[in-house]
Amino acid sequence: MRLDFFVIGAQKSGSTSIYRYLLAHPDVFVSQRENADYYSYGLGTVEVYERPGVIAKSWANAVKSKDAYRDLFQARTVEKIAGDCSDSQYFYPGTAERIKADHPQAKIIAVLRHPVARAYSGFNHARSSGMEPEADFARCMQRSVQQEANLSPIMRYKSLGMYGNLLHPFATAFGRQNILLIDFADVTADFAKVANSLSAFLSIPAFEIEQVWANRTLVPPASGPGAWIYG
Repeated sequence: MRLDFFVIGAQKSGSTSIYRYLLAHPDVFVSQRENADYYSYGLGTVEVYERPGVIAKSWANAVKSKDAYRDLFQARTVEKIAGDCSDSQYFYPGTAERIKADHPQAKIIAVLRHPVARAYSGFNHARSSGMEPEADFARCMQRSVQQEANLSPIMRYKSLGMYGNLLHPFATAFGRQNILLIDFADVTADFAKVANSLSAFLSIPAFEIEQVWANRTLVPPASGPGAWIYG
C-alpha cells in the first residue's frame, strides 16, 4: 500500500478542517479515523504523557500494527489518491524518515498558524479540558522546551511553534517542492484559496464545498476579550 500524501500540522492550526475537506472530496480517500498516528506514536518508542506519570490516551490508542493500519484504507475504491491525516506526525521524532521509507513519493501538507496565536489557543484548549492547572498564559510560556517535553502535546506551547526545526526533517526527506504550507489565516478567511492550492498540489480536480469548520479555537485579542472562531 502506497499513500500519496500526509497531512501534518501543529495542533489548533486548522488541520481538522483540511481533513474534513479531503474526506468530502470525491477523488480523495482518507481514513474515517483522522488521527491514526501510526508513523508517529504507533511505530515510535518515546512514550507521550498527558502529564508526568500518566500516558496520553492518544499514545495508547494509536494504530500500532501494519495490518491494522492497512485496514483503515481497505474501503478505497475509485478514488484517485489516498492519504493520512495525523497531527502527531508533525512533531514526533523520526516520523518523516519512517514515512519516507514506506511512501517515498508522498507529498506533505503542513498546516501552520502564527506561533503565538497557536500557543494561546492551545492554552485555552488545555484549560477548558482541565489539563492545564496554570491560569496565567504568561507563566506557561516561561516553561522551558525541556519541561514541555514531559507534558501533553497540546501543552507544548513553545516547542510546537518551532516550525523550522520540526519541518526540517520533512524537507530533507521529501524535498521542499513536495511540501505545501497552509496558513491558518487562509483556512479561516479564504477557504476557496486553500482548496485551489490543495487541488493543484495534489493534481486533482478542483472541488467546492461549503466550509466544514471543526474545533472551536480562541483567537488572542489585540485588546479586550478574544474571539471564538472555528478552524
